[in-house]
Amino acid sequence: FRRDRLRHSSPNAGHTEAAAAGALGLRLGGPSSYFGKIVEKQYLGDGIREPIPEDIKKTNRLVLVGVLIFLLLLVGLRVLAS
Repeated sequence: FRRDRLRHSSPNAGHTEAAAAGALGLRLGGPSSYFGKIVEKQYLGDGIREPIPEDIKKTNRLVLVGVLIFLLLLVGLRVLAS
């Protein structure tokens, strides 16, 4: 995450893509096609293994768990503040 988060052209997307790449052991990014035109982008992550379709479900679970942790933190702060 720390190494790759600023390599993305988007200051917001780089953080999440780098975190996902590291958590899943994948290499994300690289050349991308936009409306038929190839845009060269830097790679994020080390690419310990090749991506598989199951990685989409794993990424969704990572997001869901992250949201649940954040919500629990907010509820806990709300309880402490009252």
